[in-house]
Amino acid sequence: MITTKPNSKKNNNKLGILLITSILIFVLIYPETCMEGCSKGLELFVTALFPTLFPFLVLCNILIHFKGEEFYAPYLGPLICKPLKLPSSCSIVILISFLCGYPMGAKYTCSLYENKQITYDNAQRLLNIASNASPLFILGTVSLSILKNSFYGIILLLSNYLSCILMGLLLNNKNSSHKNNTVLLTNKNALPSFAKAFSMSIDDGISVTIKVGAYVIIFSVLNNLIMKSQVFNSLISSNNIIRVISSFLMSLFELTNGCMLISSINAPVYIKLGLISFAISFSGICIILQVYSIVISHGFSIKKYVIRKLFQGMLSFLITVAIYFTLFQNISSTTMAYCYKADYKAKYFIMIILTLLLLVFNVLFSIKKQNHPKKS
Repeated sequence: MITTKPNSKKNNNKLGILLITSILIFVLIYPETCMEGCSKGLELFVTALFPTLFPFLVLCNILIHFKGEEFYAPYLGPLICKPLKLPSSCSIVILISFLCGYPMGAKYTCSLYENKQITYDNAQRLLNIASNASPLFILGTVSLSILKNSFYGIILLLSNYLSCILMGLLLNNKNSSHKNNTVLLTNKNALPSFAKAFSMSIDDGISVTIKVGAYVIIFSVLNNLIMKSQVFNSLISSNNIIRVISSFLMSLFELTNGCMLISSINAPVYIKLGLISFAISFSGICIILQVYSIVISHGFSIKKYVIRKLFQGMLSFLITVAIYFTLFQNISSTTMAYCYKADYKAKYFIMIILTLLLLVFNVLFSIKKQNHPKKS
């Protein structure tokens, strides 16, 4: 019986070789564009990524080394993990991902799995649930720097969190149970000394941060080559539909520049917000590859992860449009101006949003539980 799988793999390999060869040729033809992209990526890494990601990684690593997830599990677990039928130790990972963004959720999902605190199936689900953009990116970079309107940031933040919660409910494993409310298996190894935990946390933090930085720099080079190419410029300067499509596809490749392109298209506000919301929830190929580099050694399905991220993006698009038409379409320009000029205290606002979402989430779960009582 003849099979086509080997031929398919050979064809994919040939396509990959041709693609890499084409990129190498472009790099040789346009060295200045390549160097400019590399400089931009390095600047982004040094000025924004490293100062924010590295300290969080070190501190969170120390927290995990001293079993912080077990400490917080009894308090956060019933509120966050019980409706999702996940072990309570997952609560700290979900909270970290909500506050710190990509790729922190993937990193600490793997940590729990390595420590045998969650099963493979729960880890695969948690990988998507704990996969979000940070509030700082949504409220700062996208809302203020790109859209120039802090009010739109609220819509995007709500959409990002709500789509994540809905994904958690839709991915709910009916066969799993929350009876083991803290951890699946408790690691009874002795706690390391603070010096050892600190040293290991720094080593791991440097490794992950440099790996993420390398992806950012490489994709900055590729992004610069695409943006400066005549083909791309002719596409975005042609008719509006092609410009919308090309800008949206660019956002699926690299998130930040894609959001900037979408913000400049000639389209209604709700379309722009919906497309940006989709891109934020999907995260982009650059971030997906960062996640893949973290989870590859554990055998998690990246195909399943990507399909679920696409579905989350669709949910986020629909939620954004619904919120816009339901709550914000008829708001007066005076109110918008006031909201734009208001000096938001971001950390308090984020905590309030998270608290309200968790309370709503828990109430919905309680109602569901009352409507479907356990059979005696």
